Formats: sequence, C-alpha cells, structure tokens
Amino acid sequence: MKKHNNLFVSLLVGAMLGYLLYYYFFMEVLAIFFTDGFFYLAISIAFLIMSIIGCSAIIYAVLQRRIKRWMFILLSTTYIFAMLITLFGRSQVGRIAVVNPWIGLSEMTNIEMLVESALNLVLFIPVGFFFKNKKMRNVVLCAFVISIGIEAIQYVTMRGIFDTLDIILYVAGTIIGALIFRKIDLKIE
Repeated sequence: MKKHNNLFVSLLVGAMLGYLLYYYFFMEVLAIFFTDGFFYLAISIAFLIMSIIGCSAIIYAVLQRRIKRWMFILLSTTYIFAMLITLFGRSQVGRIAVVNPWIGLSEMTNIEMLVESALNLVLFIPVGFFFKNKKMRNVVLCAFVISIGIEAIQYVTMRGIFDTLDIILYVAGTIIGALIFRKIDLKIE
C-alpha cells in the first residue's frame, strides 16, 4: 500500500513541478531554437512529458529511499542537461546585474516572480545530494562558488541577469537538499 501511495504522490507532485519547470523555463528556451509549426509542437510536448516524468521519478526515488544505478545516472544526466538549458539557454538579455537582493524580494508580490524564485530554490535541491556528506560550511562554500559561477557566466554570455537573489536561492536550495538527503539516506543499488 505504501508503494502505491508513494507512486501516486510522485505522479501528482511530479506532474505539478514538471509542468511548472516546462512553463517557466523550457517554453521560453524552446521558442528560441524552434519556430512555430508541427516540429515545435512535437518538441514542446516531448519536453513537457520529460519534465513530468523526470520530476516524478526523482520524487519517487526519494520517497522509496533507493534508486537503481542506471536510473540515477539517467536522472543525473537529464538533470544536468535541464539545468544547462534552464540557466544558459535563454535569449540574450544584455549585461544586467542586480546586486541588491531586496530589489528581487520587493517583486515577490508579482505571482510570476514568486513562482520563478520558488523554482530557482527547488531547482537546486538535487545539487544538495552531492554534498550530503560534507560539513555544512563546505556545503555553503561550494554552493556559493557554484552560484557565483553560474551568475557570472550568465552575465558574461548575456544569457541571464546577474542577480544576487538568485545566488541566495541557489545556495538555500543546495543547503536544503543536503539536509534532506542526509535524513533520507538514498541508496543507489
């Protein structure tokens, strides 16, 4: 019975998160690379399905506290690919830097900004898996360096805005992920 409940929860939450990931990130990126028409529609549907399946599989593995090695490799590869597309696949926006995180926080009354910020936080929770056995100060330091690197690359390549609020959200997501995976003790079989 528990396995069926975990499957139901995984599919339900995975469908919601997968759709949000698709809607707020992949739709924008796909529009850059593909024009309207059947091919765009087919690729768009494929990305939506992959987003939902990927999110559901990750949640199911976490709830079951074990995952097959091949599935872990597949999900990790897909996750890294999705992160690269999400973080660097946007159209050029210019070199914009928002160094005051209060500016982003003041825009949280806008539902789209709130959802995008929540997704930035959630997007980095899986990164915490790779730091679950590290001391907390090392987790924070590594997450900070990775976050600064991502934002710097976005600034230099003009593929996003250098935003200190994003850095805070990435670090927080990584810390939350490390704490979650310390408690869950996910076994790779």
